[in-house]
Amino acid sequence: MYPLVSVIIPTYSRPTYLRRCLESVLNQTYKI
Repeated sequence: MYPLVSVIIPTYSRPTYLRRCLESVLNQTYKI
């Protein structure tokens, strides 16, 4: 079974912030 990771990014009308957060999340490494 693979672990499940959820990411919650609360934001409102901040497209630059959201983009930076998503890039950061996607660049993370998570070892199983």
